[in-house]
Amino acid sequence: MDSMKQMNLGELIDALAGEDGTDSVYFDFAYFRPDGVHSWRGIYSELAIGYTSELKPGREIVTVGELLAVLRAADGGVFDGYKGGEYTMWRDTAVWVSNHDEAATTAIVGVEQLAGSVVLRTWQVR
Repeated sequence: MDSMKQMNLGELIDALAGEDGTDSVYFDFAYFRPDGVHSWRGIYSELAIGYTSELKPGREIVTVGELLAVLRAADGGVFDGYKGGEYTMWRDTAVWVSNHDEAATTAIVGVEQLAGSVVLRTWQVR
């Protein structure tokens, strides 16, 4: 995959569906892992996956299967924009890595199996 091409929701779902659902999933920076999805603050009609280095009760996304369930629910899901409005996400919606109160321009560009875990590869767009 071209390392500069940002994945959309459908591409990410399809890539993760080919992985072992019990594998842990991490981002390729530090030891961060996915932590929920929400409307991206940069463009409310686009999706963001939050990140954390800690497990938060009730918000753990630590396996491929758990992340897949969240992403599949996001397809057709309605999310509130950071400053209001409702936005529906679809398979062709761009996916970013950014916490709710950020507008980080980190894109997901790939999914890779690495040492028994699945790593979400990222690229800083701007």
